[in-house]
Amino acid sequence: MLVSIIGLVQFNLKVVDRAQAFSSGYATYSSFLLAALGLFLVSSSPNSEKNEKLFWLLGISFLLSGIIASQGRTNIAVAGLVFIAGMVFKKINLKSAVLIIIVTSLISLISFSNNRKEITERVENPTTLSDRNIIMKGAEELALTHPILGFGPRTFHNIFPYKNELADKGIGSWHNDFVQVYFESGLIGFLSFLAIIAAAIYYGLKIIRSKQNNEEEKNFTLGILLSVTALILSAITAGFIDSPVLSIEFAFFLSLFSLVLFLNDGKFLGNKRLS
Repeated sequence: MLVSIIGLVQFNLKVVDRAQAFSSGYATYSSFLLAALGLFLVSSSPNSEKNEKLFWLLGISFLLSGIIASQGRTNIAVAGLVFIAGMVFKKINLKSAVLIIIVTSLISLISFSNNRKEITERVENPTTLSDRNIIMKGAEELALTHPILGFGPRTFHNIFPYKNELADKGIGSWHNDFVQVYFESGLIGFLSFLAIIAAAIYYGLKIIRSKQNNEEEKNFTLGILLSVTALILSAITAGFIDSPVLSIEFAFFLSLFSLVLFLNDGKFLGNKRLS
């Protein structure tokens, strides 16, 4: 929530054209908030006190507003899906959803009334293509060059065939973690990456559906699962694997999954539960 507010303040003061934190750009800022959103959604309960409920409502509103002000279209769409998922799993009731939407809209409208530079350029040039179409063209050309072991880590600048066509000469990655892992580590690394994701989703769903787990554990796991899924979806147009911030956040979520699994299994912590 604090990170989100920092980004919004900078954006409203026109320090930056797109909301971002002090130590990272708008893409990392947006993905960081997106991943945090899942856990934030399940952090309230029907028994929460009035002040806690208010903090929860404001927290979600600030997170959503920060993501919107960062102006990453994919992350905004994923945030919308996570929010809808929260309603489907009954973590947000209709009244709370309406309040969150109203507060988020107000914060966003105020922010864009104070800083319209980036959004105005997008409206005036809606057909402008990003560099992603050029990146994908290069990916298609190199797809079968080193399919087993890949080209090695951080080799984008060395192997990309259309560097001169990129508008942003500072691009140093494939802007898609699935593509990046494939080109850097080949099929072996790519399948390993998919296996980690599949294992997290499989065990998360298993915990949620298990009759052995109490509601607190299921609720906690749902939040982690929403956060991990959001981070993975954001990786389609961005990436977290080589980010100093997001890669640690992803590892943190996996460690939380492990905590619930170990508690449930009882091998390491006896019969103790999450509570």
